[in-house]
Amino acid sequence: MVSFYLMPFRFWELATGCLIAVRHSERGWAQSVHRFGGENIVLILILAVLFVPKSFSPFTSVAIVALAAAAIALLSPGSVAYRVMTSRTATYLGLISYSLYLWHWPVLVLSRYTIGFHWWALPIIIGLVFLTTHISYYKVERPLRASSWGPTQSREILIGGAVTFVAAGLLLILAMPLNGRLYVGTPAELEARNVDSLSYPYHVPQTSYQWAGTPCVLSNNAEAGRDIPLNACTLGRFGQASRRIMIFGNSFSAAFVHGFDALVRDDHYAVTITSSWSASPIGEIPNDSHWSKINEYYWNNVVPRMVSRLRRGDQVVLMSDIAQLAPAQADPKAEWERKLFEVGLRRFSSELSRAGVRLVVLDVNPFIRDSGCKPDAAVPQWFAFGAPPCKFFSKAETIARRQPVDSMLRRLERERRLAVIDLLDLLCPRQSCTFLGADNQVLYRDEFSHPSVEAVHTVAPLLRHLLTSRSWPMGQQDLPSSFQPSNKPSSSTYPE
Repeated sequence: MVSFYLMPFRFWELATGCLIAVRHSERGWAQSVHRFGGENIVLILILAVLFVPKSFSPFTSVAIVALAAAAIALLSPGSVAYRVMTSRTATYLGLISYSLYLWHWPVLVLSRYTIGFHWWALPIIIGLVFLTTHISYYKVERPLRASSWGPTQSREILIGGAVTFVAAGLLLILAMPLNGRLYVGTPAELEARNVDSLSYPYHVPQTSYQWAGTPCVLSNNAEAGRDIPLNACTLGRFGQASRRIMIFGNSFSAAFVHGFDALVRDDHYAVTITSSWSASPIGEIPNDSHWSKINEYYWNNVVPRMVSRLRRGDQVVLMSDIAQLAPAQADPKAEWERKLFEVGLRRFSSELSRAGVRLVVLDVNPFIRDSGCKPDAAVPQWFAFGAPPCKFFSKAETIARRQPVDSMLRRLERERRLAVIDLLDLLCPRQSCTFLGADNQVLYRDEFSHPSVEAVHTVAPLLRHLLTSRSWPMGQQDLPSSFQPSNKPSSSTYPE
């Protein structure tokens, strides 16, 4: 983001244009190259670079700037390319190009959240883009650029600096104290929202049990080696509990802290919850993210040390976002990681089994991360004409996409190596997997698929039933009727 917005990282592009302007009068070399069709070759190369795969984008940026500079330098009066690029239309677009760059994005964003992107909306959107651009350039930018801001040059510089300082201050105010406060829509009803809420402390109602929050999660590589205190990260009394459950995983495990109240308060279980941000679903899967060091420390040190405190009859639950193992399109890397996941689960299950500890794994949840929406945009709003601007998947598509992972987990369940927790019917109670639950409660606290507190309260009875069951492994068909998905008509305004 810094390289995209700040001037020092764009200076080389601007400097290229300045060099062309300085050397513009020296056209001998350009004209000689033009005789061999140099400008046409460069224009063809520019078109070719536009089709280079996205993975080569750092190189294409340099190539586009260099080729564009060459095209301008090689233009010769009288050529077809020269006539096209100096036509009235091209000149107009060139003059307003920076204004067009500034205004096209706000118009597109507002269009997305109001009328949406449809074939009939395209003329409206394009018209608004050019209307705002034209007004900005001719009524604001040109008059301000041509007018005198002060009686002397030094005074103009002082006034310009003061205006820049004030503008920067206003932007900081919008980004910090006013962040989100100017929103004119109806915020999604959430007890906690955004990733930060995952590490908030939590107190079990009607008890003295508290989960410490931040001390229980590893959030950056600098925390590799930091101790995670067992008692501070346990709901219930670890030493006196009838059963112990340890929850491990990436940030998803922290999202479920609110789901064990009855287990702790009424069943006298002790539930320990720890998380390592962006951790792999199992230690065998390589982690090349920005959290690779804490991932290695988590699986090689934290998890084994915690598990060594368990006794026969206890359980380990892996609650991670494993959507990476179920991509929308066939992916060799995902297939390889699924195999490593199975290898790791077999290894971990065998280790736990020797100690009489049961392994439980959370199945793939709906692919809300791929919707491209935050909670506020995903619920009905007064300014949105039609469905939310989100890419939601049908339940059938979700089941098909997660089938390879689900089949592997069910196979291991039939082999009695682990038990599976499947929340799909509760987190996707309709034909389409949206942000809304059966009672229109918002199921996700952010755009990264982390379940909301409301969603966790919804699935808590099922978690309690499965984690206290003595007949595991068990299939979905063995659940009591109270946990079966609701078939009542939806009151949602979304099309199914």
